[in-house]
Amino acid sequence: MSPKSRFCVFCGNIPLDKNREHVLPQWLIELSGPAKRVVNFGMNPMTGQLPRFDWSSFAFPSCGQCNERYSTLEAEVKGLIESLLARDPIKASNYVSLLDWLDKVRVGLWLGYSYLHKNPLKISPTFHIDSRIGKKDRMLAIYTIETNRRGLNTYGAETLCFQYQPSCFSLNINNTYILNMSWDFMCSARCGFPFPRNAVIDLDNEGMLECSDLLMTHKVKHPIFRKRLIKPSIHLYEPIIQITDFPSDGWLNGKLIPDSGSKGVIYRQWDDQVEVINDLNALIDNGEVKGNHCRPLAEIIAQTYERQLESCAAYEYRSIDKALIAAAKARNALFRKQNNAYKNAFLSLLKMRKKVDVPT
Repeated sequence: MSPKSRFCVFCGNIPLDKNREHVLPQWLIELSGPAKRVVNFGMNPMTGQLPRFDWSSFAFPSCGQCNERYSTLEAEVKGLIESLLARDPIKASNYVSLLDWLDKVRVGLWLGYSYLHKNPLKISPTFHIDSRIGKKDRMLAIYTIETNRRGLNTYGAETLCFQYQPSCFSLNINNTYILNMSWDFMCSARCGFPFPRNAVIDLDNEGMLECSDLLMTHKVKHPIFRKRLIKPSIHLYEPIIQITDFPSDGWLNGKLIPDSGSKGVIYRQWDDQVEVINDLNALIDNGEVKGNHCRPLAEIIAQTYERQLESCAAYEYRSIDKALIAAAKARNALFRKQNNAYKNAFLSLLKMRKKVDVPT
């Protein structure tokens, strides 16, 4: 990494009072096993190499002051993760903090893997951790795993699709698996929040998302995410107001966290309905998952790679240059090929295990 390429993962500036940010914090590493254990950090999408080193070495430049600012959030989330591992109910307000932390981790992984894999798509980041927390619609789905084994794994952060758009990844901590997604207007429309009926990616304007024909229906629709997920024990959404000049009203104000300005309250997705949780002190407990809804971990992991492709295909492209549109479509085809390979690898592993388990 050249000196000019070094920047603080929080603010994006040259690090002051230089520090190192552990994208996956030290407390989480220690909670899930020996701190010095050596792990694979995903296949390099350009070289096919498998970087291997210990979790504690997965750290990147940051300003000392920037790093310190997040100590309170880390301390709070440490307790929340411990409660999740114990399957204890936690407050809706705590899940807002957990979503903030997942924003931090997701963007940190994006920047970290860009460092690690030497920026395979040659992207100049337009945002960093500070400027992305709580700025886009977001969700989480939590799955409980019947295991006594400790461990820590991330899925999805190693793909080119994630490098292009860090919108979806998953995190496996001991007996708990968390799927996290976040992108522009992901759930606003079906949560009744302001959204654009027309949105395109303008390739002639540095790939900016251009929105028009703004609308707010005040209607909460079931299901919030149209493409159903494998059933989790906890399934939550939080819409975020991104259209600042849209006139607010009493209904919308009633769906915002007080004094947040833009953050919606928590919406819980059930099998047959959506529950709007206006009370931030309300406890959210684990839902029941049984029968055919209980799916193997490999299938749960595989859906991460499917959801990533959906986020990258959420909007159409526009350009006066047909070559730019063709290049964008070719890039997405490459993403599909790679992500399908990852997905099929997990599903093939599942089939192999089933064959081994069949009695002879």
